[in-house]
Formats: sequence, C-alpha cells, structure tokens
Amino acid sequence: MATLNEIAYNIKRLAYGGKSNSEQNVNIEQIKFWIHYHRAMMLKEISAEGKELNYSNFQSILFDQSNDAFAIRGQWENYINTTANDTIITEAIEDDPATGEDETAAAVTADPTATTNSSNQLIAYSNRTASLAGITPNSQLTRNESFYGSNHYDNNFKRRHDDYGIFVLNMPNVINIDGSGIKNLRYRKTQDNLYQNHGSVDIPILSRNEWENKQYNRFSKHSVSAFVSRPRSNNNIDQLNIGYVKSVFKSDTNGYEDPIRYLIYADLLLSDPTKMSGWNDDQTYPLQQSLVNVLIERILQKELNFTLRVPTDTISDNSDTTKIVQPQVQRQVRNS
Repeated sequence: MATLNEIAYNIKRLAYGGKSNSEQNVNIEQIKFWIHYHRAMMLKEISAEGKELNYSNFQSILFDQSNDAFAIRGQWENYINTTANDTIITEAIEDDPATGEDETAAAVTADPTATTNSSNQLIAYSNRTASLAGITPNSQLTRNESFYGSNHYDNNFKRRHDDYGIFVLNMPNVINIDGSGIKNLRYRKTQDNLYQNHGSVDIPILSRNEWENKQYNRFSKHSVSAFVSRPRSNNNIDQLNIGYVKSVFKSDTNGYEDPIRYLIYADLLLSDPTKMSGWNDDQTYPLQQSLVNVLIERILQKELNFTLRVPTDTISDNSDTTKIVQPQVQRQVRNS
C-alpha cells in the first residue's frame, strides 16, 4: 500500500521527468491537496454508481475525551476526569415535572471510583450526569424531550428520562456518502466492577429528521441511534450525535450507582485523511490499491495538463525568467 508521500512525489516525478530545479515546479503541498480532493471525488463517483466502498478507504477511530463537545464546559471536563481521590458530589433533585411527584428529599451520590480511569472512556451527557457535574440540567440540550415538552421515555419509574443522555463527539469532516461517511459505529460498556464489560453493540446512523422523529416509532423509540451534523460555528469539523444512551446504573436496592463508562468506535471516511489524530504522511494512505494509479492519472490529466505543455525553465543562470517565458508559451498555446 502506498503512503501519501510516495503518491505525491511519484506524481511530481512523472510531471517533471525527475527534475526538481525548475521554476515552474508545483509545491508538494499543492499536490497533496489535489490528492485529497480527487480521492474524495472518486469515492463519491463510485458510491453514486451503487458500488460499495472498500474498507481500506476508511480510517478507524476510538473516540476519547478530547472529542467530547461538552468538555468545553470546565465542570463537565473536570467531572469526566474525576479520580478516586476527588470529592463526592451530592445532587439535590427537584420535583419531577413528568410525574408531579415530590422528590425534593431524594439525592444521588457520585461514587468517585465510578468515573473514568482512561481518556477513552466516555460518559453520556444527561440531566442526571450534568447535575452530578454541577451543571444545571437542560432537557433541550440532552434532547430527551420533544418540542412540546413531553419526554421520550415511559415513566416506569421515577425520572427515568433524566437518566438518558447523548454523546456529541467532534471529528474531522467526513465525506457525505450514504448520508454519513461512517461505518461500523459501535459502543460498549466498560464497567468491570458491575460486570458490564461486554462485547460491542452496533449503532444505526440515521438522518437528523429520522433521528428526531423516531420518538414516535413504538418499536425503535428507546433504541440507541446516531446522526451526523456540522456546527454552524465551525465548518472544519463534523459532529457525531449519539442519543437515547443510558447514563447511570440504577438498582432496586441501592438506587443510583455509577455513571456508565462507554467506549465508542467507528470507521470514518475523511475528506482529508491527514486530519486524523496521530497522522503522518509516511502512513499508508486510505485508498484502495486498485485506485492509486487511477488517482495519479487523474491528477496528471486534470491538474497538471497545462503545466506539462509548458516548457520548463531550468535554473542555470541564477535568473528567474518565468515572467518572460510564460506569456510567450501562452500565446503559442492559444494559436495552436
């Protein structure tokens, strides 16, 4: 498999016959930009033909706390990084508007051993975990209430809808293929002390409208699902929204226990693969091997065709004569 540097320098050698001292040489960063752009266009064209994209075009990610969009709030960032020595937090719960029952005497204690012990462990942002972090609950933010104020969950026991929350995870821009540009999205719990360290579960990816309206589907309204959005304030990232996620454990005997720690995995089809954390240009470029030569030929024809027709001005006299030579060449091209 070819690396990004190998592809870029191969294109440059083919374009200029191995010469590197020509005044018209294209910068290698420009060639890399063309590689990203034409890779994205090629993959879109393949998908438009109804063909499935090869797995080698995707990049695998294990999300961590740096991806958590709620971590811009200092209280939440501190909460998800709580260690065993941190202070226990007590939550005072007000009356439950869903049931009308008085719960002012109830309280939830955050066990410090229940917080994350790895940067890859994530906690769903719910009304209950937000309260534990010292943040005022907001059902619009956790998206577990409809436009009309009704909650999305059956009230089988008190304040159940406050126990469910959402992940909003920042990630580099993905190529919008099949509505998302994401494959194999899955999650799993990682609580050893409560025997919750189980295998991963797939998460379906919906459109935003489907995600928001699934509350009216009696078969799937309680299931975990996701959609991809782009924040208005930053077009350089996309956000993976995973909703209807249970955020805390609750037992009949002990009441509320630990917040649930999750690991979240996915395969991303990035528009610029170099935006993946930890990337370097000597890594294998995420493009199936059979398309590498097609990509090179496409860039040579579409981007470097004019340059190939222009005679190179080799620097042999310490004088940059590009401005003198190029207009003459352009007139010859127009007259030919």
